[in-house]
Amino acid sequence: MFLLDHDTADRKWTPQQAWLVIKELAANETLRYNELLLNDIFKNGEPVLQALEQAELISITSKNGRPYGIKPGKPVYLAAFEYLTDDEVLKSRLDLAILSQLISNENKNVDKFETELKVLAEIPGASELKPRMKWLLGKVLASQAKIEQYEAQSGQLKKILRDNF
Repeated sequence: MFLLDHDTADRKWTPQQAWLVIKELAANETLRYNELLLNDIFKNGEPVLQALEQAELISITSKNGRPYGIKPGKPVYLAAFEYLTDDEVLKSRLDLAILSQLISNENKNVDKFETELKVLAEIPGASELKPRMKWLLGKVLASQAKIEQYEAQSGQLKKILRDNF
């Protein structure tokens, strides 16, 4: 229900987001709320986490009146999460979907940075904008490094999918 791509128009989460939560909860019984929000998969993450809590996949705990931790929605879910993550083929397929989304996000970032660099290069007196250009070039290089890392991981996951049933 949480991991399939059907009926995604009614949901506020993607299968990749649900899988990341499931995978992380299988490894750690409690997740730090803010740490999960910093993950690149969770852009605009608070509504997603609230929707996953409403769907009872997770339970959000509070401390001092603010969200603090994330636990499985029901105690039996922890065992189910561990069972799901033990399936190498399923895990590889869903991890590959996460990596595909991350690669797509980084490619969009590179396009955005390159577009701004082109605009800045056409401005007369662009030498005064060198700090901004240098910053943008650093961002392009960082995104490219991430893309290469994600593609290497994708290659390993594809090998698992080719070799296993």
